[in-house]
This record gives sequence, structure tokens and C-alpha cells, in this order.
Amino acid sequence: MVGIAEMYFAKFVSFLGLGPLATGLIATVPMVLGAAFGIPGQSALRRVGSFPKFVAAFATLQASVLIPMAALALFGPMYLPYLREHGLTWVLTVAVFTLATLYFAGSLGPGAAWMTLVGIIFPARLRASYFAHRSRLQQGATLGGLVLHGVMADGIEKVWSNVPALAGSRFDPALTTFAAAFLIGGVCRAVSAANLLRYSEAAMPPSQQQAVGARELLRRFSHGNDGKFILYALCGGFALQIGQPFVNPFVLGQLQATGVVYKWASMLGTNAPYSLLLAAVYLGRVLSLPWAGRMANRWGSVRLLWIGGLMLPPMALFWLWTSDFGVLLLGQIATGAALAIWDLGVFLMNYESVHPRERTAMITYYTFMNEAAKTSGSLAGGAVLDGAGAGHGAYAVVFWVSAAARVLTLGLLTRVRRPGAVAGPRERADIAAAEEGDRLTIE
Repeated sequence: MVGIAEMYFAKFVSFLGLGPLATGLIATVPMVLGAAFGIPGQSALRRVGSFPKFVAAFATLQASVLIPMAALALFGPMYLPYLREHGLTWVLTVAVFTLATLYFAGSLGPGAAWMTLVGIIFPARLRASYFAHRSRLQQGATLGGLVLHGVMADGIEKVWSNVPALAGSRFDPALTTFAAAFLIGGVCRAVSAANLLRYSEAAMPPSQQQAVGARELLRRFSHGNDGKFILYALCGGFALQIGQPFVNPFVLGQLQATGVVYKWASMLGTNAPYSLLLAAVYLGRVLSLPWAGRMANRWGSVRLLWIGGLMLPPMALFWLWTSDFGVLLLGQIATGAALAIWDLGVFLMNYESVHPRERTAMITYYTFMNEAAKTSGSLAGGAVLDGAGAGHGAYAVVFWVSAAARVLTLGLLTRVRRPGAVAGPRERADIAAAEEGDRLTIE
């Protein structure tokens, strides 16, 4: 679903003609609004009384939202001229962003519940290797979806050019591709929802999860290792998103790729270069995750955060160094590796630094604040882009600002301790006892 549908939301918004700002913000603003569903969702989870049923219900919502998204894409050529003629494209923007918000609510809203559930199912000693392998399979599936979307796009364009009846119709081949991709993504998520219902019920039910107040959470930003980690992760997400959302409009509107590899990619179809750039990120993730899992097992998650954190600043700038498509592909692979290492470190630290009975509350707050931080980062990037003018130079300013912010966040990482290495005995004893209880219950 993610590869064939979600990863193309930005391109879909661009093809609808909603502008570069909407293209950049479609991946951030709906996400923070969707993450907000998780806060009232904590009380709903307790009423449902089942982690699997709660998560599966949100997954069903996500699958359902892709149906009207497909309708907007398929019938776009019929309503777009009217909206543009009457200055009503803002209505379409609101509709797309509303659907995208519900879509991300379906994944982010139950995110804390899902993480709590799998944290109970999988013992601490297995998590690093298990989730590294799981992420590798997941990124491989996403990569497959990206490639499939590109193949579909080029195939539908060829059918359109060879079938006079279609060429003369009011339907558009590019938007028809989006419609087909959204429907396929919806079916995939429906299958996912059915499998989520098959999860075992947790030995620690939702009623045993403890609430954490906002004041206590803020206090931990300075006095608790879990809070210090969360503060670093939030600022890291903010710094990343200053530049990351604007790669799509830069590639689609400013990048003039050159080189032999670009000529070869263009021979595969007009959509192939863009799809290959997206796919390269996931190839980098797939290639790096086994090593990242072994690193986490050997040296811990904080080491992963340092490696990923040091790799990410230059990754914001390689777009400015060359226009050679082959080099850009290598840069995207390196970016994917850096993101995979950093993301796995963040993911595992959510388990290693947060008490098991507080995970649903703490991760719910973290998810919402993280999406808010990333959205704020994208808004800051949009403001920089708007203030810097237009063209290649404006994007260069955005990418430099993002790189500088990524470097500055490393100061916060110095405050994060390796869990179990230097933490106080009471703090680790409580967590270790809860983890051991989970392990004995499940096994």
C-alpha cells in the first residue's frame, strides 16, 4: 500500500495542479492531524478492551479512504476545468487534505497501541534483530510497490496512445494510474486489517496501561532519559522535514537530470526516472537494515542514532552538488541507509527507554508531537522557500537550512544515555522486571 499509493501522494497533488506548497505539505500536515486521533483514541482503546480489534478498526478506515481518493483521481479531468475556471481549486485542496488526514489517522492513530502490543508479544532480547528483518521485508515490499506504480504508469500511457477511443476520452492516463494505484493500495490495507485481527490478545490488557500527564511528560524532557530521547527525536524530525518534503517539487519542477543513466532510465518510460529516485531510497533501507540490526544488538540503539544522525546532514545537500542522474541515485541510496539506521534507532529506543506500562500513553504523545514537529519543520521550510524567491536557488537555501538544523540536533543527542548502561538501578530494575514478566507470560 505504501509503495504503490502513499508514496505518490505528492505527485498526485502536483498532477492535480494544486501548487508546490500543497505538494510539499501533503506529506506533513495531514500526518499531524491524523496523529491527533491517537490522543482521544486512548480512552476508546480502553473501552474496546482489545489491542488487535482497535488497530484493525483503524486499518479498515485507512483502506476505505483510498476509495474516494481513487474517485477524485479517475474523474479529475471532468471537474478540474470547472474548478479552475471558477477559482475553486481550494475546494479540491481541502478535499484531498481531508482524505489524506483520515488516511494517516488510520495508521498513526493506533500506532501507540500497535507498538505496545508487539512490545508485549516480542521479548526484549529478540526485538533488534526481529524488527530489523521485519523492516527490511517491509521496505522491500514498499520498493516493489514503487516499481509497480511506475510500470503501471508507463503501461497505461502506452495503452492510451494506442487506443483511439481512450485517447479521445475525457479520462487522463496519469490520473487513471493514480486511481488504479489507490484501489490496489486499499485492497492491500484491507488484507492487512484482516491479519491484524488475528494477532494474539496481549497478556497486559489496555486497562493496565498507565496514564502520563502532560506536565510529567514535559518534566521528563530535562530529568528523564525517556524524555531526553523524545526531545531529541522531535527536534531531529523537525530538522529533517525542513528540507525533505521539498525534494518532490524540486525533482518534479527544477531538477534537470543528465548523464548516461538518465538516458537509460528515460528509455524505460517518462515516469521511470522519478520512480527510480523514489525506489533508490528504499533500496538503501533494504541494504542497510541487516547491518543496523546487528549493530543494535551489539552496541545498542543510541549508537544507531549517532550513526544515522551524522549521516543525515550531508544527505540534504547532494541535490546541489551534481545533476548526474547516476550520482543522484547513489545519493538516494545513501539517504535511505541513513534514514533506516536512524529510524531503527528511534523505534528501538521507544522500547528501551519507556516503561512497558506507560508505552501507550508515552508513544501516543510522542507520535502526535513528532508529527507536529515534522509539520512545523515543513512549514518552516515552506516559509524559507517562499522568502528565498523562486527557482533552483530558493531550494538550495532550504536544503542548507535543513542540513544546519540536523547538525544542531546532535547536541541534544549527547544528553541521551544508553539504556541499562548508566541508568539508575531503580529505573532499570522496574523496566527489566516488567519486560521479564512479559517474556515469561508469552513464552
